Amino acid sequence: MSFGFACGSGFEMCVGCEPCQRHFIYTSMWLRNEKNAMLFHASSIPFLKQACDLFGNRKCTIFLDSHYQGGPLDEMDPACGQCPLLAELDVIIAEKWDTPPLVVIDDADVFTGE
Repeated sequence: MSFGFACGSGFEMCVGCEPCQRHFIYTSMWLRNEKNAMLFHASSIPFLKQACDLFGNRKCTIFLDSHYQGGPLDEMDPACGQCPLLAELDVIIAEKWDTPPLVVIDDADVFTGE
């Protein structure tokens, strides 16, 4: 699964955040031609808390990929730790969405052991 693939979900907007500067720059370049993609250089929990205000009245896909970095630990978001997934889902569930988002969890197979 990739952010680019999530952009093809059929929703108006695909939003995500990347706390690692290096990955943010690379992914931003890769997504530059995706008209419905918005990537923010931000920590996931504060970003998601603002997402409802930004996108609550639009159909959007939220791409979650801030868990278990495969590279050096400096790629990890120090504000959220190695796996903020449950906290991210709690924030998304607590929001009052006009249209609930489609939530895509990258590398979900790491949680099943398969």
